[in-house]
Amino acid sequence: KFRMCGICFWLQWNSATEFKSYYQQIIQLITRRGPDYQGQQDVSIDGTAKTMNFYGCVLHIRGEKLACQPAVDANGNTLLWNGEIFAGLQVGETESDTVTLLKHLHTNKSMEENVLETFSKINGPYAFVYYQDTIVMVLHQCNNLNAESNLLWFGRDVFGRRSLLIHFPINENDYFSLSSVAPKRSQYDWFEVPAMGIFCLDLNKLNMTDGVPPITQYCQWIQLYPWHNPYRFNVTDHELHFLEPNQLVDTKDGFNRWYIMNNNFEIKNRFMPFNRLLPSDNYKDSEIDQNSLVDKLCSVLSEAVKKRICCITSPSFFLWSNTDNEQTHKDVGKARIAVLYSGGIDSAILAALADRHVPGDEPIDLINVAFATNDNLSDKKFEVPDRISGRDVLEELRKINLQRRWNFIEVNISSEELQEARENHVKHLVHPHRTVLDDSIGCAMWFAARGRGLIKDNCNGSYSTYCSSAKVLLVGMGADEQFAGYVRHRKKFIREGWEGLLKEIEMEISRISTRNLGRDDRCISDHCREARFPYLDEDVVSFLNGLPIWIKANLRLPKGVGDKLLLRKVGLSLGLFRSSKLEKKAIQFGSRIAKLEKSSEKGSEQCSRLN
Repeated sequence: KFRMCGICFWLQWNSATEFKSYYQQIIQLITRRGPDYQGQQDVSIDGTAKTMNFYGCVLHIRGEKLACQPAVDANGNTLLWNGEIFAGLQVGETESDTVTLLKHLHTNKSMEENVLETFSKINGPYAFVYYQDTIVMVLHQCNNLNAESNLLWFGRDVFGRRSLLIHFPINENDYFSLSSVAPKRSQYDWFEVPAMGIFCLDLNKLNMTDGVPPITQYCQWIQLYPWHNPYRFNVTDHELHFLEPNQLVDTKDGFNRWYIMNNNFEIKNRFMPFNRLLPSDNYKDSEIDQNSLVDKLCSVLSEAVKKRICCITSPSFFLWSNTDNEQTHKDVGKARIAVLYSGGIDSAILAALADRHVPGDEPIDLINVAFATNDNLSDKKFEVPDRISGRDVLEELRKINLQRRWNFIEVNISSEELQEARENHVKHLVHPHRTVLDDSIGCAMWFAARGRGLIKDNCNGSYSTYCSSAKVLLVGMGADEQFAGYVRHRKKFIREGWEGLLKEIEMEISRISTRNLGRDDRCISDHCREARFPYLDEDVVSFLNGLPIWIKANLRLPKGVGDKLLLRKVGLSLGLFRSSKLEKKAIQFGSRIAKLEKSSEKGSEQCSRLN
């Protein structure tokens, strides 16, 4: 049923080949995301010179049959789907979620109503492009036939867990394009499709009178149907504030977005309203009995992990590495699941919960990345904070399940290897982001997702090379935003108290789609692995939305105690005593990649290394 895909769509206005070589480079990047199948469908729009090109590749993760991309139904409707339907739409045991979705999208309802209603039901990450060729409806009041045709729908899930980039043509020979990833080239402007709703481009309205339509014409005919926003923070205003000049259109009302907001529709979702209660003045920590809440959170998180790892197809006889086509020996065990693992509370809980749902005779890979420090002692240069904490907490995981084989993969990266990978790979995957923080996190994610390093033999202490066979990588994104795990949360609390912290958390959750998930998806998927985010499961987020802020975090308590308070108690209930007391360390600091670059750099500055 489930697969990860790379998708690309481009709209040609003529047969010019000026930009063909660049789009071939896009296809090469796309193919790295899904080596098991590649397919292309070309569609001519009747009565025009326009040709649409749909390209999809597939990484087969679950099920016996390989689902093809793009998917086309008998009516000519075409779907590129990069996502998973964990809940919301009923998918048969032997049916592909792509096929199921395509069936739901073609009904006798209004196209606008049906598309929005269908996507409002889906629980799971996705990015998609859907061309609606023709749908004929009976208008019951006047008993007439009405046809909708040539509409292009595209978008991302409400959290932006899958990447989708957009490009507007720079001249009459260029293409309007949507893609999971695009290589960095100075003459091409790409930016992320904002995960604020579902977009629709009416292809009938674009004309060829004066050559390729300028961006202003696209602006007139692309509509955004926004998600319902359960938060006070207005993410659309935030997105407009941070748009760059190439993403703005000069209209009679001034510079504006490249789309029109359709305020007549708001896509529903099932999130609980965000709880804005504040504690009373005489509130005391001792008055709270959180045991039942700990059990409930543990249960909902466990179910989120289960949905993301059940029934994944076993790896092939040999372990493999997409990057180098290397094969290593079978006797180290073949894992289907890996965890991006630092030993911190977020990743340790994911590992402990995965242990509940992975068969006992299968290993689980724990990927721990470290960048060489300036320590002259060669055996100590990779002893970074995340390596030390990861090794310590590993002992607790072993006690939780004495029979489980935990493959603690030590990914050790030198400065030279970092520079080479950044130039040849990472800068194209981080693109269109380009800050110092994007560089650090993108590089750390890319090397971690490669999953190639050393594992230690528990009997004789020797090390051997190992490359993870897992196609699914569990990642802890979303925990810090919801449980007040960042340093800025504590600073906000010190300055403005509970009300300031509440507003900050609400803002963090509502804008998470604009922050980093698209970048992380591009970096991780480059190694034929799919990132899955249990903390951003719709049921988990809804459960946490319903809790008052002081239950989730109490920043009157010290670091490593009050931040992520409820999550730490879940860790304690699972036997993760060391991890539950560790202070938060962001990946760029815990892996020490930040130490390899200029100490004076700020994370928000543009990074010259990505040029």
